[in-house]
Amino acid sequence: MSNSKLHDDADAALERIKKLEKLLAASPANSLQHRKLTDVIRIEAAVYRKSLDADQAAKTLDPKPRPRSMM
Repeated sequence: MSNSKLHDDADAALERIKKLEKLLAASPANSLQHRKLTDVIRIEAAVYRKSLDADQAAKTLDPKPRPRSMM
C-alpha cells in the first residue's frame, strides 16, 4: 500500500471520528445511542491508530533514498 493511500486512510478515519463525536455530544448521556456511538468511536480510534502505525512503518521502511540536507 502506498504512503499516500495510508495517509488518506488515516485522514478518513479521523474525519469519521470527528463526525461521530459530534453525534455523541448531541446524544443523551445515558441513552442506548450514546453507548453505541461510544463503542463505534472506540473501534474507529483503533483503526485510526493502526493506520498511523502503518503510515509510520511505511515511512521508516521506505526504500527510496532521501537527499541529505545541507548543514
